[in-house]
Amino acid sequence: MPLVAALARQERIAMPLAFRLHATERSRLSERNSTGQSLLRFNMRTRFGITLLVAALLAVVGTGLVSYKLLDAGVTVTVKNASGGEITNLQIKFTGGSKSSPKLKPAEFFETKVNPNGESHLVVEFADSSGKQHSAKVDVYFEHNYSGTIHVTLEPDGKVTWKDGTKS
Repeated sequence: MPLVAALARQERIAMPLAFRLHATERSRLSERNSTGQSLLRFNMRTRFGITLLVAALLAVVGTGLVSYKLLDAGVTVTVKNASGGEITNLQIKFTGGSKSSPKLKPAEFFETKVNPNGESHLVVEFADSSGKQHSAKVDVYFEHNYSGTIHVTLEPDGKVTWKDGTKS
């Protein structure tokens, strides 16, 4: 047996089965398809394309999740009219903005999301059923992109109470 053939035989025996299968697959893929292109090169291009597609898909999903989180940022403010009469011109003021409702019937709720520009508290302004203007500072602290809820209750005689559930 020539020396080269003996070395090749020893190499095949010493080579693990997985490598032999890979080498067999590689030789099959080295064949040419009908267009003359190497099947191995075609397979590598396909794998690269799939990898690129998966990476792009993950980037789009990640961007979507970040965007969703940013759009959903802010503190939910719920105002309950427990005054016994209709409330008009309800305004909720915070640093960098305000939200409003033209009227709130007895036992109705108004809910909105607020996201201030910086450090903030709330000011609630409204007119009671007799037309008297009321303004109350809601002593809560929250900042831009805080989450949670603030429950505000408008009591009889213009009294304003609240429960703070904000989170940084």
